[in-house]
Amino acid sequence: MEERSKVERLLALSVYFNWIAAICVLMLEKKNWYVRFHAIQSLILAVAIYVLSCTFVVPILGMVFAIIAMVKCYQGQDYEVPLIGGLAKSWTKVEP
Repeated sequence: MEERSKVERLLALSVYFNWIAAICVLMLEKKNWYVRFHAIQSLILAVAIYVLSCTFVVPILGMVFAIIAMVKCYQGQDYEVPLIGGLAKSWTKVEP
């Protein structure tokens, strides 16, 4: 596993707080695969939570996965949210 800088970890963590932050990070960060991957993954998670919010379980699961992703980002670990991590990885253009 590659050692991540504190800035990378904090940027990756921050995108899970708000979808607007994720869009801003995607617009500003063009080269860092780790940060872009987590921005895309958080956007997919936000859309899934919004679309599936008619049930009670999905938003809670989404928040649990977002919290897990935030912790893993801060620790500098690679983490893919189940079901959407692979999609986010395929949409991330910059290679790790």
